[in-house]
Amino acid sequence: MAVTGLSGVQDGGLDDTLRTVRGVSVVAVLAVVLAALPAIGAAQSTVTPAAWAQKANAICAVGNAKIRALGRPTTVAATIRAVDRQIYWTNWQVKRIRALPLPAGRAVTIRSMLRELDSVVSLWRQALTALKAARIAEVERSIARARPHVAAANAAARTLGARTCAATS
Repeated sequence: MAVTGLSGVQDGGLDDTLRTVRGVSVVAVLAVVLAALPAIGAAQSTVTPAAWAQKANAICAVGNAKIRALGRPTTVAATIRAVDRQIYWTNWQVKRIRALPLPAGRAVTIRSMLRELDSVVSLWRQALTALKAARIAEVERSIARARPHVAAANAAARTLGARTCAATS
């Protein structure tokens, strides 16, 4: 027996009608989300380079202070602890800077700086592993390989106005 007045209920019953309503709801929600994407992207790109640099400098001021507080270790054990903490605080800074909205026209330089810092951290981890195993030549190689990445990251930071982020070099 067909019920009249409810499209979709006649042949397939209420389940078909609910599937249709859910399908339309999903399509409607998807349409709203897709329509909002340009606005979301525009909102993220409205941060100015100066505002981004100010936020990055604030992050780096905290991280750099923690790194400076490590002092100059005088034993192998203290050096291992200091390098481990330097890696931690460098990563801490990178994660927070990576989370900042990107200013228009600066995204490529910021991402490049962050990639350079990722390379530095990776090489410092290799140096730390070698230091723990007393492989001093390997430590020296890893540190030497990290230097150009540090220089590139610092140059990018200066270009971006994030001079505090280049302060540990």
